[in-house]
Amino acid sequence: MRSSKIPDRPRVFKTLNGVASFLYSLDFGTVCIPMHEGRSAIHTPSQDRTAES
Repeated sequence: MRSSKIPDRPRVFKTLNGVASFLYSLDFGTVCIPMHEGRSAIHTPSQDRTAES
């Protein structure tokens, strides 16, 4: 459980590998990186992890 006393802070990634490693550590099974400016992608945790909860 997260403490409400510690505020969230934005993360800045310098490389695609950094983004992929971060998402992998959160158990995301797929990493989608938009290659055109202004586009976005939605990430969801892998189904295996949500089944354990």
